Amino acid sequence: MNFRRSEVILLIPSFILYLPRGFFYTASLYLNVDGGTYTLANRLSYKRNRWYAFLYVSAGTSSERLEATEDVLKYRTSSFGFGAEYRINKKFSFGTSFINEYRAGLYTRRGFDIYGRYWW
Repeated sequence: MNFRRSEVILLIPSFILYLPRGFFYTASLYLNVDGGTYTLANRLSYKRNRWYAFLYVSAGTSSERLEATEDVLKYRTSSFGFGAEYRINKKFSFGTSFINEYRAGLYTRRGFDIYGRYWW
């Protein structure tokens, strides 16, 4: 998002629901007060021993300010993704994830990651 000022008022009410057998569900509502936009993000995660896996879905709106006209354009957005990570030992893990993001009127982004992580 583009803003004339650097500060943005962003409210994020959230909750986590711990489920049996290593599952937990997180829901967050991102509210941009200045832009009048919102996004509801849902994430179902699984953590057991050295494995971490997740699935997420989000939907909402985003805004962009046009520099020349000072108008704000709002776009519908949605995304989903999933991934898994395996912790080799206390300090290292590796994983993979996929993302699909749709921003109406602008673009559709798809991607696949393979990564390594160092924990300190």
